[in-house]
Amino acid sequence: MISLQGSFGNNENMLGVGVSKQLGKVSEIDSMSEDQLKDKIEVLNESNEALKESNESLKGEVSAVKEQNQELSEKNSLLEASLSEVKDAYNALMAKVDGLMAKIGFSDTAEK
Repeated sequence: MISLQGSFGNNENMLGVGVSKQLGKVSEIDSMSEDQLKDKIEVLNESNEALKESNESLKGEVSAVKEQNQELSEKNSLLEASLSEVKDAYNALMAKVDGLMAKIGFSDTAEK
């Protein structure tokens, strides 16, 4: 790029000329023809559509996993409640056993 600058007034007239050059790598797009750019855009659009389809598929899988997780969470809650009932029944039974053992004169041998 070439530039030309000037400043005039108060008997201090100035004139300047500049040259600029791009440093570094030139983009591959800069060297493409219009047909090549159209082809590149078409390829990118196809790739974008494939990614959208893949994304929708993954959303479906995530939804299925969330449903399965919810079902397992509900089953886990039921199992925890059942386990709590079993523990309560075990403790009640062991209390009866300890009481019977005390009545017949055995020492407390139950491990808790």
